Amino acid sequence: MRKAWTVGDFVLIWIGGTVASVAMAAGLQGQDTGPGVMGLTALAAQFAGIFLVFWILRNRKRDADPVNFAIEPGDIKFAGLGMLLQIVASLLLQPIARLVYPDGRPPQEIADIIGSADTESYIRIALFAAAVLFAPLTEELMYRGVLFKATRPLGPWVAIITTSLVFTVVHILGLDPNNRLGSAAIVLPPLFALAVLLGWLTERTGRLGPALFLHSGWNLLAALLLLIPTELLEQAAAGS
Repeated sequence: MRKAWTVGDFVLIWIGGTVASVAMAAGLQGQDTGPGVMGLTALAAQFAGIFLVFWILRNRKRDADPVNFAIEPGDIKFAGLGMLLQIVASLLLQPIARLVYPDGRPPQEIADIIGSADTESYIRIALFAAAVLFAPLTEELMYRGVLFKATRPLGPWVAIITTSLVFTVVHILGLDPNNRLGSAAIVLPPLFALAVLLGWLTERTGRLGPALFLHSGWNLLAALLLLIPTELLEQAAAGS
């Protein structure tokens, strides 16, 4: 009998990444490591945990509908589309962002580490690569890959909306704990819209290449802005 991907598989993969990340962070507690090293190693452990559990499950489901990672040369254009959508989303939500955070953007641990001039260059570059390459890869594997496959028998739009809702809800964990409602109003709507588009692309093409590049482009612009010194951004804002 053909073994299908299930919601339980998605949960196991998510738990695998979470447990690996928490275990790595706990193992580094008390050691003389800065937040950059701590964040980087925790992310690396999370990615490794996700891929390990996925690999184990995939070997047990060799007859299951494969998660198609096929990439075609034309997929690169979706990275540009992702950057454009990030710009549009930022402009549309700028009034709300200024109202909620008049002194700047909401705090985010990894973003603050990348944007800090005090962080070692190799840490910033590694976290940049994690945000632009490995985070989109693991998230597309989990959401538009395994979870989409698990819910697709219920219908394409059930799969698209379900994966988008789960994708958005999981990101609540990264919101500003001091202002969850305000940061949710800024962060969650564009993430849900992005997830719907990623799901639609996956359904339309039957592979993860376009969604992967679109997701990477979305993260790329935000990560690039973090590498620009804060003083230059303030000068640009003052001159506009």
